[in-house]
Amino acid sequence: MTLLEEFIFALSKTKRAKLRPLQFRGVKRKIFFKILDCRDRNGIDPEQIIRQHKLTKKRYYQMLSEMLAACYRDIAPNRGCDLLMFLGNKQLFRHFYNEMKRQEAELIAANDPTALEEYYYRVLLMQSVFQLPADLKGDAFTELIAYEQRYLAIKAIPDPSDMLFVRMMDIQRKIAKQLTVKLTMDRFNAAVAEAEAIVKELEQGSNILSSVIVLPFMITLT
Repeated sequence: MTLLEEFIFALSKTKRAKLRPLQFRGVKRKIFFKILDCRDRNGIDPEQIIRQHKLTKKRYYQMLSEMLAACYRDIAPNRGCDLLMFLGNKQLFRHFYNEMKRQEAELIAANDPTALEEYYYRVLLMQSVFQLPADLKGDAFTELIAYEQRYLAIKAIPDPSDMLFVRMMDIQRKIAKQLTVKLTMDRFNAAVAEAEAIVKELEQGSNILSSVIVLPFMITLT
């Protein structure tokens, strides 16, 4: 299933009503309506569509990409982190990862450190809202870990608690991993004890990122 089909398939009836098929013309509109009408989780038959409309594979997938971008605008007109939050809440993590990379590249190209810092900050905050599945550790999961270091590197005003936040996130991931395999209580208890010590230090500071992400996590362990 292509990203466009996956995206449309995940939408509720209310959200689907926000899509605007009439913004497309000709063959693109016909393909879009075919996707809208499809109820097969495998999606439409691309080979049949390509033959029927005498398209190259490159042009076909380019059209799907253009339509996906248009659908993003219909659902999240402001794009940016609003779109990322929507994709994360819908557990569309392939979309989430691709959009993360696109937005970061756009901000780097614009040479705007302030906007890039805000972007990393807001994406890291999203970790308190939804959890990435383990099978994404090769892409979106790894990218979010890298964002922690990029955020610290670009911060205009460093916070003494920043390194504690990074350490705490590493512990959180280790504890989460422990909960998905055969539990080793000694390692689990040691990680929780270190996390509790870090929380005590964080409580003395004003690191908002740590408060939003770390403290709710600790509550779940008590």
